[in-house]
Amino acid sequence: MRKLWGIIVAVLLLTGLTVAVAESANPASDFDYYINDRTKKCTITKYIGTDTTVVIPSSIKGASVTSIKGDALFGGAFAGCDVTSVVIPTSVTDIGAAAFRNCDSLISVTIPNSVTSIANEVFWSCNSLMSVTIPNSVTSIGSGAFHGCDRLTNLTIPNSVTKIGDEAFRGCDGLTSVTIPNSVLSIGSFAFANCESLMGITLSNNITKISACTFYECKNLMSITIPQSVIQIENKAFYNCDRLTSISIPERVNSIGEYVFSECDSLKNVTIPDGVTRLGKGAFYNCRSLANVSIPKGITQLELTFWKCTSLTSATVPEGVIFIDNAFFGCSNLTSVTIPKSVTSIS
Repeated sequence: MRKLWGIIVAVLLLTGLTVAVAESANPASDFDYYINDRTKKCTITKYIGTDTTVVIPSSIKGASVTSIKGDALFGGAFAGCDVTSVVIPTSVTDIGAAAFRNCDSLISVTIPNSVTSIANEVFWSCNSLMSVTIPNSVTSIGSGAFHGCDRLTNLTIPNSVTKIGDEAFRGCDGLTSVTIPNSVLSIGSFAFANCESLMGITLSNNITKISACTFYECKNLMSITIPQSVIQIENKAFYNCDRLTSISIPERVNSIGEYVFSECDSLKNVTIPDGVTRLGKGAFYNCRSLANVSIPKGITQLELTFWKCTSLTSATVPEGVIFIDNAFFGCSNLTSVTIPKSVTSIS
């Protein structure tokens, strides 16, 4: 009967319909578990059942089920299990790292509002996961939490979240748009890297930096507004964002890292504020459509900055730059470059 139920649930979820029938919790015999005799709290350590649709009981032998074991090295309680749907009871407050890692058939999971954080790698490579509702009790999304969930198309990040970890949504190819609420204060490196269907994203107005490789190879990203709160854009933040055509960098930004916009083949216009004092190596490397850019006055060196920007026709290097190293190499249509007296080395 449970196998039949699992098939029915999977079909309903795939067609977008709501499962209206509630099933009783799986028996305790479907789990390995540990009960703390002192606290009377139970941890699910391993799922050993055969049902593909799982309802975790809220108590076992009179002990409240409060956690699902995680193991970042070997995988947590459900890692690699052939389950399609999991309902987690409200008694659970902790879902450990990699708890559902590599659950290739997992389509749906219900996270209760008793959970306050999504741990590292919890749903890593859950290739069939299509939608997830993160409850408004959650304050952080861990590193690699949804890494490689390439069928994930529906994502809502609640305004309780303050931190998104490294690689949290890396390789989520099904995502086309994301809104990050203003409650978020930090977004980790590679957080949305390789999200190849991502076309638009709204960032929190309270982040202060775009971390390294945040949007690395988001090849369909066409538009993004960098909030005024940002003061730093780290290395390769927008590397190989093929369809990005223009970008405005806020006045407060003072540092642009290495290869930040490298390989952005459609990028035509960039406005860099005068407050920028660091323009990293290869910042616009091989941006072949780049026709207009102003170099800020606070820069002291240009290194591979506009390498093979073949649409660039003229450039003015501001007073204060002392070192130029292959900054305009391969700019085949460049006809005019103004170089100030401050430059002491050109290579």
